[in-house]
Amino acid sequence: MDFGKKLTSILAERGITKAYMARRLDISPQLFQHITRQRDVKLTMAVRIANILELTVYDFLVDDNGR
Repeated sequence: MDFGKKLTSILAERGITKAYMARRLDISPQLFQHITRQRDVKLTMAVRIANILELTVYDFLVDDNGR
């Protein structure tokens, strides 16, 4: 699973909006929307997103079965 799909899935599971994430990251909603459509993102952005969601970057690298 790519980063954007995994991120979108996590947000949906937690009931977190993309607008909320954009505000927390101090970026535009359009930029965050773009991030959710990406297969890969820069490590610094992945770390920032993971920190907000209280996850690790590793959580975005494994599928739901731990692979």
